[in-house]
Amino acid sequence: MSFLRLLSILVLIIGLFSRPHARADEAAFGSWTAVFLQGKLSDSFGWYFEAQTRLTPAWEFPSSTPDSLETRHNRLLIRPALRWFPTADPSHFQVAFGYGWTPNLSPERNEHRLWQQALLQGKFEGGYSWATRVRLEERQVELTEGIQLRARFWGRLHREFDSTFGLALWDELFWGLTGVLS
Repeated sequence: MSFLRLLSILVLIIGLFSRPHARADEAAFGSWTAVFLQGKLSDSFGWYFEAQTRLTPAWEFPSSTPDSLETRHNRLLIRPALRWFPTADPSHFQVAFGYGWTPNLSPERNEHRLWQQALLQGKFEGGYSWATRVRLEERQVELTEGIQLRARFWGRLHREFDSTFGLALWDELFWGLTGVLS
């Protein structure tokens, strides 16, 4: 069985078993911008930095609503990390250890995350490339008690047609391992 077929079956199984627990939020217009930077410190170590803003107009989510959706919008994400390349080819496999600071801008409620991840990526013949990432996050959110654990699985398949055009298909699954944040 080819790796691509095995990966497709795995993603389908995970999608089927996680589906009953999925929940869709209301749609809202907003802006989500991001900057991703990375570099090498040596042959075995590197750095990573990510900054994102997620902004939604306040009129979409009135603050008088109890447990309003606005607590999950209007935020900034800052994620620096150190990367380790345990193989000779750092573009194939890497492990990262990072910290995430995520302040909500409306209402003010900061989140701190420690996270660890493994990223595996490769190429197929015909211009295809793939990547998969497993991440574990330890989340501490102001106004909540304790540490919340969350696992994430991300997969991507990319097909480059020429130097200016390609097609990517990806998805990310999230699992709350210690309950839901309040």
